[in-house]
Amino acid sequence: IYIGINKDILAKIEIEDDLCNGGKLTINSSDSLTILYKLGEDGEFQTDNVFENISAGIYNLYAISQAGCEETKALEILDLQKIKVEAGNNISIKKGTGVKLTASNATTFSWTPTIGLSNSNISDPIAIPEETTTYTVTGVDQNGCISHDDITVTVTDHDELIISKLVSPNGDGINDFWEIYNRELYPSLVVNIFNRNGVEVYKADNYQNQWNGGGHPSGAYYYIISVNEKTLTGSFNLIK
Repeated sequence: IYIGINKDILAKIEIEDDLCNGGKLTINSSDSLTILYKLGEDGEFQTDNVFENISAGIYNLYAISQAGCEETKALEILDLQKIKVEAGNNISIKKGTGVKLTASNATTFSWTPTIGLSNSNISDPIAIPEETTTYTVTGVDQNGCISHDDITVTVTDHDELIISKLVSPNGDGINDFWEIYNRELYPSLVVNIFNRNGVEVYKADNYQNQWNGGGHPSGAYYYIISVNEKTLTGSFNLIK
C-alpha cells in the first residue's frame, strides 16, 4: 500500500497578520487536507485557521497534515501603531452659521452624512447643517487600519439655551463638565443644582460651565436655571 506524503505543508500557506483589531492571525492554506495548527510553544493544536488576541512578537507556527507530516515556520507579528481617529468634542452653533470640523490620527478621512459639509473627504471640512446632525468620520491609516469617531453639531435658533444631559469627569475632554451652550448670551444666568434628595449641592451666578460633580456621587441631579425672569428646570446624570 502506497501512502502519499504531503511535504512542505507551510509552503502552501499564506499568512495574514492583522493587528488593527487587537491581534488577529489568519492562515490560508491551498492544501485540501485537514491541517492542525499551533502557535507558539505553549499553544494547543487546532483545526481553526484563525488565532486571535495575540500580541506582537516572533512566534513559531507548527503544522501537522492529515498524512502525519510536521513542519515549523517562524513568523513575526508586527507591532503596528493602533489608529484612533478623534473628531473632538460636540459643539453647538446658531442656525445659518458654520463650524470647522477637525479629525486627526489617520491618512485618509471620510465623513457621513455628507449633507451640510464643504468636503466629505478631508480631515477638516466646514459644516453648515440646517438641523442638529451627528457626523461620523472614518479614518484609514497607512497600514489600512480603520477607526471611527462621532461628533454632534447642535443647531440652535439664535439665543436658545442648550443644556447637557450628562457629566462624566474622566479627563477625556468629553462631557467633563456640565455645560450650558449659549450661556455667554446671558451674563445674569444663575444656576442651582440639587441631588435626588432635594439638597442643593451647587450654586453659581453667571455660570461658566465649571461644575464637574465635585465630590458628589454618581446619580441623577436636578437643576434650576434663572435667566431674564424666566426659570428652566430639568435633570442630568453624573457618571464617575
